[in-house]
Amino acid sequence: MLHTASISHTLLTQGGTNRPPFMGMGARFLRAVTMLLIAALLNTSLAPLVHAAQRKLHAPPKAAAIHEDNFRSAALDNSASVRALQSEADALRAHWRELRAKWQAAGVDDTIIRSQLEMERAFERRYEQHLALLQAAGAPDATAADRQALASFLAAEQENTASLTDLNNLPWQSLRAQTNPAAENQETLAKKLRLETDDTQKSAAISPKNKLSHTAADLAPTPEAPHTDAIKQLAADLGHNPHRIWQWVRNNIGWLPTHGSVQGAQDTLDKKAGNALDTTSLLIALLRVSGIPARYVYGSVDIPVEKILNWTGTQTPEAAQQIMGQGGIPNTALVKGGQIFAIRIEHVWAEALIQYHPGRGARHIPGKSQPDTWLPLDASFKQYIEESGMELADKVPVKPEEIINAATQGATVNEQEGWVQHLNTAALQNQLDA
Repeated sequence: MLHTASISHTLLTQGGTNRPPFMGMGARFLRAVTMLLIAALLNTSLAPLVHAAQRKLHAPPKAAAIHEDNFRSAALDNSASVRALQSEADALRAHWRELRAKWQAAGVDDTIIRSQLEMERAFERRYEQHLALLQAAGAPDATAADRQALASFLAAEQENTASLTDLNNLPWQSLRAQTNPAAENQETLAKKLRLETDDTQKSAAISPKNKLSHTAADLAPTPEAPHTDAIKQLAADLGHNPHRIWQWVRNNIGWLPTHGSVQGAQDTLDKKAGNALDTTSLLIALLRVSGIPARYVYGSVDIPVEKILNWTGTQTPEAAQQIMGQGGIPNTALVKGGQIFAIRIEHVWAEALIQYHPGRGARHIPGKSQPDTWLPLDASFKQYIEESGMELADKVPVKPEEIINAATQGATVNEQEGWVQHLNTAALQNQLDA
C-alpha cells in the first residue's frame, strides 16, 4: 500500500514541475560562489610560478634594492628557472582542461565555463609577462632595469597571494541558525521561488482534482534526477514497482537537515543520505526510469511537535528549530496556549501518476496499468522507533573469569613483564563450547 508520511496538514503547495521550482535560486547561489572561487583561482594560479621564480632568483619580497650577486648567480641557472615556470604552467593548463571537461559532462551552466575560460586567458597574459621578465632578467646582457622589473612583478604577485586562505587550515565554527519563516500563503511562496503570481501560475498547484495528464518532462532525466546506470539497476531490482521504490528510498536513505539541491539523486544514492529535495530527486529518478511520470511539489506543511522531535532526533522544539535553521530550512513555531504545538516548515516531496485503485498503488505495472491518481509520495519525512539496547552480559552466559582461568591452566604467566606463554587452547575451547 502506498501512502505519504504523517504530516498532519499541508498548508499550500507549488507543483507541476519536472524540476524543483527553486532550482533558479540554487543556480544563482552556485554562480555567485563559483565567481568567488574563480577569483580565488585566478589569484592562486600564479602563486606557484611566483614562488618557483623567487626560489631561483632569490628575489626580495618587496621591490627595493637589488642584490647584484644574487642575480648573477641566478642568471647562471636561468634556463632551469624558465623550465620550472613552464612546467608549472603546463600542469595548471592540464588541470583546467580536465576540470572544464568534467563541468561540461555534468551540465554546468555555460556562464560558469565562460568565466573559467576568461580566468585562464588572464592567467596566460600574466604568465607571458612573467616569462618575458624572467628571461630578460636572466640574460647575460641583463640590465639593472630588467632585474628591477622582475623584482617589482614578483613583489606585486607576492602581495596578491599573501592574504589567501590556507585550504588545509580552514576556520571552523558552528553554523548559525537562520531566521527564515516558512511561507504562509501562495503569494509569499511564489515570491520566494521566483515564480509568477498570476492566477494561472497559482492554479498550477497539484491536487487530486487535476487532470490525469503528464508531459514528456515528467519522464525525462534532469541534472538533479539523472538516469544513471546505478539508478536504472536499482529500479530494475525493485521490479519498477512504485510501492517498492518509495519504500526502499524511505527505509534506506537517511534524512539530513539542509535545504535545496545539494547532492542530486546519484550522490544521495551513493551516500545513503540526503535532505528532502535530494531524497525526492532520487525517488523521482527511480520512478521515471521505471516509466512512471513523477514531478516535484514544494510547499509549507505543519508538523506536530512530537513528530518533528522524533524526525530531528531532538528533545525540545527550540532545538529542532535550531537544527533546521542551521541547515537553511524555513520554519516557524506555531504556538497555542503559550506552548509550541507544531512547527511549520517549507518542504518538498514527489507526486507520481499511478493506478491507485485497487491495491493503493501496490499493483501498479508501468505500461499496463491505467493511472487514476497523482499520488503524493514523501520519502524523507519518517518516524523512528527506538528500542533498548541488548544487555550482552545477560545474553552471553560465559563469565570472563572462567575463560581466563581455563586459558591459563598450565600456561606460563609473567605479570611483572606482561607476557604469557603456552595458553591452554583446548581448555579455552571447551569453556567456549560449554
